[in-house]
Amino acid sequence: MDNQQNNSIYQQKYLLNHNLHVTQCIQESFSTIV
Repeated sequence: MDNQQNNSIYQQKYLLNHNLHVTQCIQESFSTIV
């Protein structure tokens, strides 16, 4: 149980960081276009 919970928390953090990174990349590409 504990281990599974830790895994889901880790995955959520990873996804959150990944989404943040993608958002930053999109913003940067937009700013270079404009």
